[in-house]
Amino acid sequence: MPPRLPMAEPRRANELVSEEEPIAMSMLKSAALAACVVLAPFALNAAFMADDDITPFEVDGYTTEGPVLTDRKGFVLYTFDRDTPGKSTCTGACAEAWPPVSAADYNGGAKGFKLSVITRDDGTKQWAWEEKPLYRYSKDAKPGDILGHNQGNKTWHVVPISGHDM
Repeated sequence: MPPRLPMAEPRRANELVSEEEPIAMSMLKSAALAACVVLAPFALNAAFMADDDITPFEVDGYTTEGPVLTDRKGFVLYTFDRDTPGKSTCTGACAEAWPPVSAADYNGGAKGFKLSVITRDDGTKQWAWEEKPLYRYSKDAKPGDILGHNQGNKTWHVVPISGHDM
């Protein structure tokens, strides 16, 4: 039978085992902080996802109008000149042709500096860019289509994005 080793005495919470322990704890805290800094952008991006179609800060390359705001699938998003800041005027048949970008699953987390959520007259939540409600266009058949741009006597527009908007 092997010899029994003596058991260490339990220590109190405020007792140190060695002089190296504070250094190890400091390194552990630094690593945890570094992980938070590295992972924070991913957590914020998850907070932006209103539904499985949209991550508001996505650019699908360049269209003929340059880089524009799209949903995660690459479909272009639009604003409507007849809307007022924070208020959608597109309802009924208009909303069928120009579906509002739903923020139904928005949980009150982070928003971008140009991104907000408005409440439509029917009580549903909708994403907005610079307080302008966001829409998709039902005739855009594939990612990158901008068939809705300048429709309705030039009242519908893509949302241009520049590098500082991200």
